[in-house]
Amino acid sequence: MKFNLSKERCLRLADLEGDTTVGAGSLLHLNQLRKPDQKHDSAEMNIVRGVAFGRFVEMKRRDLGLSVEELAIRAGIDTSEAVSMEQDACYKPEPTAVVQLAKTFGVPKQGLFQLAGLIEPKSDRFMYETTKFAARSESSAKLTEAERELLEHYATILAEEV
Repeated sequence: MKFNLSKERCLRLADLEGDTTVGAGSLLHLNQLRKPDQKHDSAEMNIVRGVAFGRFVEMKRRDLGLSVEELAIRAGIDTSEAVSMEQDACYKPEPTAVVQLAKTFGVPKQGLFQLAGLIEPKSDRFMYETTKFAARSESSAKLTEAERELLEHYATILAEEV
């Protein structure tokens, strides 16, 4: 399933929440994060999940030392889909691609399905941690130690939500 939202619309929605530039657009400042028991706006959280999903895919790919093309080959998905997953916060991946990525990355598919926006999260904590992950991750050529720790922490969150 794909949302029919332009990248510009997604960026405008994200800009309403702050000016921390990450991947496909701006995200919440950490001091604006909702606590796990607070309600979330559905459209807002779809964008946050889209950014977090893209950043997770990119960071796991980089952690494995793969190019986007190499990831696509290893996961058995189309290269253009891999690019869209990483760069388009509004992109909804195909379920089969998410399953293949879960196998490639060694993470539970249920957690990755939640992150990709294909199924609803099982807990408010998941969305809270997803927002923190999206807000804290930033692009660089090589994972820093802090990024590696953040990635490993978030991977455990995905595993807990199964």
